Amino acid sequence: MKRFLFVYLLFLLCISLFGQENPEWKNFENKKAIIKKIVIKVDNVFDLSKKDENNFIGRVANFVHITTKESVIRELLLFKEGDVADAKVIYESERLLRDQEWIRDARIAPSIDENGDLCANVWVHDAWSLKGGLKFGSAGGENTSGIKAKEVNFLGFGKTLTLGYEKNPERNIGQIEYIDPSLFGSRWQLYSDYQKLSDGFLKELRIELPFYQLKSLWAMGVKGSREKINVDLYNDSHLAYIVPSVKDEVKIYFQKAFVIKDNWAFRSGIELWSLQDNYDNAFDVRPNIMPKPLIENHRFRGIMLYFGYYEDKFETYQNIITTASDEDFNLGFEMDFHIGGFSKSLGGETNALYFDADIRKGFAPLDDWLILTELKAETRREKGSYKNSMFNFKIDFYNTSFKNQTLAASIEAFIGSKLDFEDLIYIGGADGLRGYTNHLRIGDRKWQISVEDRIFTSKRLLGVIQWGFVAFFDAGAVRKPGGLGWSKTYADVGGGLRLGNLKSSFGKNILLTIAVPLVKEPGMDSYQIVAGNYIRF
Repeated sequence: MKRFLFVYLLFLLCISLFGQENPEWKNFENKKAIIKKIVIKVDNVFDLSKKDENNFIGRVANFVHITTKESVIRELLLFKEGDVADAKVIYESERLLRDQEWIRDARIAPSIDENGDLCANVWVHDAWSLKGGLKFGSAGGENTSGIKAKEVNFLGFGKTLTLGYEKNPERNIGQIEYIDPSLFGSRWQLYSDYQKLSDGFLKELRIELPFYQLKSLWAMGVKGSREKINVDLYNDSHLAYIVPSVKDEVKIYFQKAFVIKDNWAFRSGIELWSLQDNYDNAFDVRPNIMPKPLIENHRFRGIMLYFGYYEDKFETYQNIITTASDEDFNLGFEMDFHIGGFSKSLGGETNALYFDADIRKGFAPLDDWLILTELKAETRREKGSYKNSMFNFKIDFYNTSFKNQTLAASIEAFIGSKLDFEDLIYIGGADGLRGYTNHLRIGDRKWQISVEDRIFTSKRLLGVIQWGFVAFFDAGAVRKPGGLGWSKTYADVGGGLRLGNLKSSFGKNILLTIAVPLVKEPGMDSYQIVAGNYIRF
C-alpha cells in the first residue's frame, strides 16, 4: 500500500496544469480596471423565444416558478461594485453560482457602458427547482420510490425545503429538511435534517463557515448528528444479520489559511471529535451464508490536527457527467489530512491514534481528454494494532473526441484490513455491477471497472428531455471478509436510453437501461432493469 501511494503521488507531482480564466476579464485585470456596475439578469426555466420550449409545459412552468431574487445572486458573488477586476475571482464566482442546485447555468461577462465604465453582466439560468414525486429507481432487482416535495429555491431565495416519504430496499423514510447556503445573507451555511425511519430516526444539524473561495482566511463550524437504525449485513443477495445501532457524532472545527498564493493555498486547523457507536445483539436471519461479524461498541473522543492544500485550476466542460450544461472540474490538487488521537482522559473508552487522507487531482493531457483521480485512506492504531484500515483509489476517464459521444470509464480499487463490521463493502447492482442483484457479495477488498459509450442526439422532447443512448460493460470481484479468498470475476453488458434532464435541478440525466450478466450462477436472473437518475461517474 505504501509503495502504491508513493507511486501515485509521484505520478501526480510530475504533471502541472493551469486553470481556465476568461481572457476578456484578464485584459481588464491587466489594466487594473474598476467594476463600476454589476448588472444581474435571471432567466426563467424555459426560454419561450425558442420554438421547442414555447409550449404549454414551458409557459405553465415559467408562470409557476419563482425566479431567483437578484439579491441572492449578488450575495453569492465574490466581488462587488468598486472592486478592481480580477479574472480568477470572476471565474470563481461563476463556479460558485453553477454549484448551486437551483441554477442550471451561469455566466459573467464584461462590457463598457455609454460612460466608459466597466460593467459585470451576470447571467443566470434558473433550473426547475420544485421536485414532486420524481424519485424512482430500479437496480439489482430492487425498487426505490418516493413521494417528495423538495424546493431547492424556496420563494426564489435559494433555500431548500424538503418534505417527503421514500421506500427503498432497506427502510421507509419520512423526511423534513431545511438548507440555507447563505444564513442571514452571510457566508455561513445551515443544514438541518430530520428523518423518521421504519427502524429508527436520524437527526442532523450543521452550522458552518466554509472556505468558499481561494482567498478565504477562515473556516469553522459545528456538526452534530444522532442516528438510530438497523445495520443490515447481506451476502448472496440475502439478508444475513440485523444489528440495531445508535450512532452519535459531534465535531467542532477551526481552520485557517496560513499561505495564499495566486492559485493555491495551504490551510491548517484543529478539530474536536466525539464519535460513539452502540450496538445491540445481532439478529440471525440467514447465518449460514456468512460468518457472524465481530461487533464492538465504540466511544472515541479526541483532538485532530487538520492540514489542507488546495489548488485553483478549474476548467469548464460539457457532456461529461451531465448533458448540455457547463460542468467545472479542478485540474489542481485538493488534499485534506487529519492526524490526531482519541484519549480516555477526554471521555473516550480507549487511547488510539488516527489518520485519514483525501487526495484529488484532475488531468487534461489533451483537449478532448479529462482524467479525475481520487485516493482516500483511513486507519486507527488501537491496542497495539491497526484497525479499520481502508484504502480506496478511483480514476475516471472521459474522452469527447468523437462527435456527439462521450467515452467514459471508471476504475476503482478498495483495500480493507480489520474493518469494523459496518464498513464491509459490497459488489452488486447498486454498487456498479448492473447486471446483478444488490448485495451480491460482501467483502473487505474489491476491484471494479466500468466502461460506457454515451451518445447524445440533438432531438429534444418539449424542450425538457434531450434524447441519448448508452452502452456499458461492468466487471469486478470482492475478497471475502478476513482474507478467505476472492469471489469470481463477475461481468455484465447492457445499454438503453440516457436522457438529458434539461430543466430540472434534480438528476441531470435519467437512465432507462437493461443489463445482462455474463457470468451466471444457478438461480441468477438472466437480466436486470436499471432505471433512475443516479449517475456513478
